[in-house]
Amino acid sequence: MKPGRACVMLSRHRSHLSLLIDVQAAAVLRNGDQEDENVALASTVLHDMLDSAEF
Repeated sequence: MKPGRACVMLSRHRSHLSLLIDVQAAAVLRNGDQEDENVALASTVLHDMLDSAEF
């Protein structure tokens, strides 16, 4: 998706994100390749969301 299209979508329309995880998600991310920045970022985001009451 192009950044300009995302800007239009987010500014003019409602958006929704459903995140479905199971009990294995944290373990999979923890055991994943921590050198891969996407794995490390996903792990950080998941832990932040689970530690927060607002998600």
